[in-house]
Amino acid sequence: MKVVFTGSSGYIGSQVFKQALADKRIDKIVNLVRRLPTNSSVQHDKVRTIIVKDFNNYDKETITEIEDADAAIWCAGTFTGDQVVHVEYPTTFYNVVTSRPAFKTRTTPFRFVYLGGAFTEPDQSKTLWFMPTARKGSGRGQTAVADFSRMANFEGYVVKPGIALRAYDEASWLARAFGWLAGSYWTAWNDEVAKVMIDVASGGHRDVLISSREIAETAKSRSD
Repeated sequence: MKVVFTGSSGYIGSQVFKQALADKRIDKIVNLVRRLPTNSSVQHDKVRTIIVKDFNNYDKETITEIEDADAAIWCAGTFTGDQVVHVEYPTTFYNVVTSRPAFKTRTTPFRFVYLGGAFTEPDQSKTLWFMPTARKGSGRGQTAVADFSRMANFEGYVVKPGIALRAYDEASWLARAFGWLAGSYWTAWNDEVAKVMIDVASGGHRDVLISSREIAETAKSRSD
């Protein structure tokens, strides 16, 4: 499986990227970045890193590299709900992929897996008292990605973790206690988010919107 990746240096994205490197289902990762990463993953045999100056305007080299991909794992985002990042960038990618000749001859669906959040709000008319601009902005991105599934042979998914905690094996006892007390509605372990995003990119999911609780349930069921 060839996967396009964004947000590989982020708090959650770096964990997803780490697992993607180790996943045997993934043969190649096209890592789209704004600047060259400093970590050693750039040198990995699976990875082709491309510096993208404008995610609303791909050059020919980038289009050639992404047009035959099988899936995209989209972890790029902001804490402010920036419309350019959350709505325009994913939409531009969608338009590029679905307009290419390679898409017309696909025999399997292209899967776009977007990292959202449990507290995003797609209802733009709703009154919010906590971080309204960021939550509604991210909500618009969620709506845009969910709408991608209206295109035949294209599946859009939004993974919506709660408060992201470090991978369970790396977490402190305090973080583990908080995660246990708060429960899966409010929290999500990074390693479980990563596992679910990769699994959805590979095989899809029954739901377009995957809640924090579903992340925990799906990660457990696919480990059994």
